Amino acid sequence: MAAVPAGLDAMSVGFLHPHWGWLLLALPLLAWRVRSGVDRTQIALRAAAFAAIVAALMQPSLLVATGRRQHVFIVDQKAALTAAAREKARAVLAGRLARLPANDPVTLVQIGGTPLASRADRRIRLGEPASLSEALARAVAAVPPGAGATVTLITDGLSNDRRWARAVAGLVRRGIPVDTVALETPRPAPFVSDLRAAPARTGETVEAVATVEGHGDDVAVALYSGTRLLATSPAIRVDGVAQVPLRFTAPAPGFLPIGAVLRGGRRSDAARFDAVAAIQPPLRLLYLGDRQRGGAARLQRLLGGGFRVETPADTAAVADFGAWPLVMVDDVPARRLSAATQRQLLRAVKERGTGLLYAGGEAAFGDGGYQRSPLAAALPVTFRQEERAEKPSVAVAVVIDSSGSMQGQPLELAKYVARLAVRNLTPQDQFGVVEFYGAKQWAVPMQPVRDSAAIERAIGRMQAQGSSVLFPALQEAYYGVKNAPTRYKHVLVISDGDVSDGAFEQLIRHMAADRVNVSTVVPVAGERGIDNMTQWARWGLGRFYYVPDDASLVQIDLSVPGTTALPSYRPAPAAPRVTGQDWWRDIGSPVPPPVAGLVRVDLRSEADAIVEAGTPLLASWLYGRGRVTAMMTEPLGQGTQGWAGWPRYGEWLARVVDRTAAADAPLSVALERRGGEVAVTVQRTGGGGNAMPEARLDRGAVIPLVERAPGLFFGTVAVPPGDAALVVVRDGDTLVRAADRAHSDDAGGRPFSALAALPLADLSRITGGIASPGAGDGTAMTEPTGPGDRIAIPLWGWAALAALLCYLIEIAYRRWPPRRSVGLREIIR
Repeated sequence: MAAVPAGLDAMSVGFLHPHWGWLLLALPLLAWRVRSGVDRTQIALRAAAFAAIVAALMQPSLLVATGRRQHVFIVDQKAALTAAAREKARAVLAGRLARLPANDPVTLVQIGGTPLASRADRRIRLGEPASLSEALARAVAAVPPGAGATVTLITDGLSNDRRWARAVAGLVRRGIPVDTVALETPRPAPFVSDLRAAPARTGETVEAVATVEGHGDDVAVALYSGTRLLATSPAIRVDGVAQVPLRFTAPAPGFLPIGAVLRGGRRSDAARFDAVAAIQPPLRLLYLGDRQRGGAARLQRLLGGGFRVETPADTAAVADFGAWPLVMVDDVPARRLSAATQRQLLRAVKERGTGLLYAGGEAAFGDGGYQRSPLAAALPVTFRQEERAEKPSVAVAVVIDSSGSMQGQPLELAKYVARLAVRNLTPQDQFGVVEFYGAKQWAVPMQPVRDSAAIERAIGRMQAQGSSVLFPALQEAYYGVKNAPTRYKHVLVISDGDVSDGAFEQLIRHMAADRVNVSTVVPVAGERGIDNMTQWARWGLGRFYYVPDDASLVQIDLSVPGTTALPSYRPAPAAPRVTGQDWWRDIGSPVPPPVAGLVRVDLRSEADAIVEAGTPLLASWLYGRGRVTAMMTEPLGQGTQGWAGWPRYGEWLARVVDRTAAADAPLSVALERRGGEVAVTVQRTGGGGNAMPEARLDRGAVIPLVERAPGLFFGTVAVPPGDAALVVVRDGDTLVRAADRAHSDDAGGRPFSALAALPLADLSRITGGIASPGAGDGTAMTEPTGPGDRIAIPLWGWAALAALLCYLIEIAYRRWPPRRSVGLREIIR
């Protein structure tokens, strides 16, 4: 064995390929089914040779600790640093090297600049562009496994990329502390370090944000697509980092190249930053609203290209409302939306997350017949029913028996009862008197009760004469009131009941069936005629009155008081005011103009009132997975006729529709660039069935996807770092575009961004090192941990030699002459 070097304080054995050790489990097979008489010494020699071969394959080494500690220095000398910062880095390096033991090995990793003349056992030089990720990876690789070491990072933290996660994880896992010394960060002229555009649908406002870094005054950002100017920001002062919002209207669906350019003031030469905006297809909207003429086309013009308004040929034939992100029910009466269809729609809202925008006026809410409908329970408002007391109009024809049998007090009582009936009527009612005394005639023709005194005088002139022939007079009264333009119709018969025979039952029942009631009065004492009169009142669905004398006079009121349900829709101007909170607030800004009419409702306690106009005008709440919004007027009808000239109506309504639509997109796509490879993650949140989504580069290759979890798909595709990654994913009827700009994971030759800098203090904290700020001298150092440096003495050759010796001994043993029965012990002796 080789001599152990000086400084030995520990040793151990390690294996380069320990997985070969599993072959030792096969040793028992050498003794399997051994016949009696077989020499066990031979089997032992074979087993020893086999074990030695396996040990040689595992490549054992004797690790001998030397007591020396590894030191790795990463020194930043890139061109972006100031001369003073580079000089400080060299001074810190020299100071730290002077404090190290003379025999401790040193590895120097230099980023950019000319080679440093300093003590180092090993040198690694990285060129521009400067990558701290690569420098940290080289530092981890330079430290032997199990050796105690420290890493010192002298830099400003600015790097060409941010791929240091794996190297930092390796440092933490191996317990290697990292000391950091922060260098002065230069003050560059303003430049655009990032440009991001949120995905938007065609016709929507795209929210783009340009990140400007550096230091300068009167700097503006202009956003271009090719040579076409999209937006310009006001001039700003930049002192570090500034976020500049830029808004423009999304054009047709597709990938829109955009570029941010700095204007004015002192700015960097790298003044343009290019990116790509993914313009999504329009939001599909199912419109149910056939009462508004051309409603779908008008709604499409209002909302713009960001929405695609679709109408079904037959609402009852819609198989799946969940296929649309939003369904709009506009002023549809309940009779045109069956209960089964309503339940199907609500299932899509509750279980699939489909949004529902319910709006309307005279044909919606309670006025539309939805009081006990399934849809009423899902709305954020309850219907308000207001009533008004009223006295419905009535037509009364009084048939007075003026025959000889009624002479005297009975006729006077009859006339008095008739006068009382007139006094309870209103000018909108009608009244007439038919008298019979052998013949029939209208003592008072049917007429509106406008001059009640004249009618009472006509009644007073009646006299008793002739015989009691009532049937023709009853017919005449029926014909007089049946066509009267009133709500209720009555015939009041005043007689002693002593009349000639006739088909009274048939006539009176026919009158009742024609909604003409018959009531009777007997103004004579005694039981004569009472049976007839009570029977007639029963057939005529009226009442019977017995008035034998003055003391028995009753107030006969044939009008029917009641209440009338007032319509919930009030065609009256009302000024809206904003009450919405949180993310609904911008829907009420600006405040809409006054409405010409709206439905009066009450807000549910769990719902949000967004806009009010004396009563909630726009309210919303969550119903299961979906959102239901109620608009208490017709978006395209008379209620909003004053909004036709409001230039922001389309934008306002589009925000309402967009916020109500399904909150979760049925498909989300995320891209992550890793150098020349882009990882694609597709998450399916609804719909699409069981088929695999189809992903491909725009006008390019198909991206193979693998399902890692239900609805979660991954794939990778090669895209050169200098090219934008434009990915289109289709899942059933859903299409989603995703874009990742060129050099999204590195600087791409542009100035380094402070937002992408390595957090030096955090790196020292999580690894157990010491962070020295830029103002410090950077002399504090962490003592290395672990057993120190080791040398490895390979042992696999000795194992191979042992295997060979065992093999040769086993051969010699087998071929020893059999005539000599000599044991192994004797041979050796």
